[in-house]
Amino acid sequence: MDFPAQMNIQQEVTCPICLDLLKEPLSLGCGHSFCKTCITAANKESKTSQEEKSTSCPVCQFHYCAKELRPNWHVANIVERFREVKVSSEEGQKRNLCERHEEKLLLFCKKDGKVLCWVCERSQEHR
Repeated sequence: MDFPAQMNIQQEVTCPICLDLLKEPLSLGCGHSFCKTCITAANKESKTSQEEKSTSCPVCQFHYCAKELRPNWHVANIVERFREVKVSSEEGQKRNLCERHEEKLLLFCKKDGKVLCWVCERSQEHR
């Protein structure tokens, strides 16, 4: 997956309250999704009096009642797939790094038939 597309998807599956990937996403009638713990905590903070039965979306101020919060399994699945892609992408990037020096593998030694980082190329061990 290319980097800009990955960033766009990450924005869509990020909680606007904690700014982490959504955990147990709940959706409001306005379409915004939040982590279950984040929106629950936000609801408790916004209820200053007993007579308030509704609160508003932290993003767009849409009024809703807590009982209207719905689990969003579709978004939860997308978050899980995104995590898998992100982990495999990070693992792929690690394969492009020298195991010893954590530097990018940029050079190829014809004599040894190995890919090297700049530190390995300059080291006494390689010569």
